Amino acid sequence: GKALKRFEDAVRLDEKYYEAWNMLGYCARNNGDLKRAFDAYQRCLAINPEYEEAHEYLGEAYLVKGDLAKAKEQLAWLKSRNSEEAGELEEKIAEAEGKGK
Repeated sequence: GKALKRFEDAVRLDEKYYEAWNMLGYCARNNGDLKRAFDAYQRCLAINPEYEEAHEYLGEAYLVKGDLAKAKEQLAWLKSRNSEEAGELEEKIAEAEGKGK
């Protein structure tokens, strides 16, 4: 709750603060507010479309929503850029498919 409030304050002060939008999405997702999370990730990526962490978190949000295809799209995007963020999302997708450890 406190972190979410701080990130809301941050984006209110600077609407172009893409890292804060990303973390607002992260906090919202972990609080179960997927609509708000998706909105925040989209705001982040509208400002910085190449922000890898947001693509990874967006993929995780799609997994929570149950949209494996969209999660895999984010994974493919990360892999196409040889992103270190791909590994964690790939593990979570494997778990969702029942292939995890």
